Amino acid sequence: MIRVPHLALPLVFALPHPARSTISFWGGARGLRPLRSSRVPSWRAFATLARGPLVAASLACVLLATAPACNRSATPHKASAESAASPASVAKTETTVAETRAAGPTRETDSVAVTGAAATAAAETGAAAETGTAAAGSARGAAAAKPELERERYAWLASDAERPAEVEPLVARFAPPPGFERVALRAGSFGAWLRGFPLAAPGTPVLSYRGTVRYPADDRRIAAVTALDVGTADLQQCADTVMRLHGEWAWSQGRRDMSYDAASGMALPYQRFARGERVAMDGGKLVWKPGRPAAAGHAGFRDFMNMVFAWSNTVSLDRQAKHVEAGDVRPGDFFVLPGNPGHTVVLLDLARDAEGRAVALIGQSYMPAQSFYVLRGDRDPWFTLEPGKPVDTPFWVPFPWNALRRLDE
Repeated sequence: MIRVPHLALPLVFALPHPARSTISFWGGARGLRPLRSSRVPSWRAFATLARGPLVAASLACVLLATAPACNRSATPHKASAESAASPASVAKTETTVAETRAAGPTRETDSVAVTGAAATAAAETGAAAETGTAAAGSARGAAAAKPELERERYAWLASDAERPAEVEPLVARFAPPPGFERVALRAGSFGAWLRGFPLAAPGTPVLSYRGTVRYPADDRRIAAVTALDVGTADLQQCADTVMRLHGEWAWSQGRRDMSYDAASGMALPYQRFARGERVAMDGGKLVWKPGRPAAAGHAGFRDFMNMVFAWSNTVSLDRQAKHVEAGDVRPGDFFVLPGNPGHTVVLLDLARDAEGRAVALIGQSYMPAQSFYVLRGDRDPWFTLEPGKPVDTPFWVPFPWNALRRLDE
């Protein structure tokens, strides 16, 4: 419907009746009512109906007054189309939003400095204003680049083990929620290593050790799948993966003193395995026996970890690790509920807001042995951490804070 001010009222009555029927009036305090509601005729219809210069002037007034209303009318149609999207398209949209958000804070902070430098360089070289703007745009694009994956820190990436291809580090895909910043971490720490952990491409499903799909790529409980290999036996489950991560981090630091406990309580140090000793049952007791030396390099370490997995569980992990207070939580810590079965999840990253409230990225493997993946929390994908309130993850009962543990660094 076309609406016109009172001053155009005399002009409107110069129109033929069909044109008048499309017009309503701004009644204001006078309370004028519309003559009739109907669809606005096309431009050609108005031109046909126009009678002389006076009518043409009134038409111009009417059309100018209605232009903003036409623009606004498109919005509800777009909203209706979006609300009718399929669940699959909604899931794709949410994934895209999460990926876009992941680069936000770094882009905005870094681009300011780089853009300023580009503008200064343009001024010093006497470049035209347009050239300076283009240079600033190019610099902004370079500053927006995501952090690159440091492959040398994750030794298994150089092996021929079956696993998804790595595409980017954890820190590049998941930015903290608005108002939160990642906590500072010591260079070389377990937490810093986890922050850069290699992820597989979006759309990668969770696979079992047999290579079959355990959870599809669109499972709402899973935010990302990592590029960690699983092995070909049902060994690397939840607690085993926590020990694998800790061992891989220690290996990346050049350490060879890693040791994990068997369920019996016996220590399983890598150095004994590397010398050729092997664990076996003898008279119902776990003992070390002579064997052949371990394979050289990381391949031997990977064999050692498989031996650890065979003899350890959530009970031994809980017993070996030390208790951590909620106020001291940091990336690399994990929640463990020992049992048969038990379960454990590990904190991959941590961020806090100005008031000290914390959110975390949490990862897990599960039973049977399967991919290691990032869980999706209440702040998609971050989990809110509130001391005194159990941490509720999607595959297990809530973890109380007295279940928080840490392996020695």
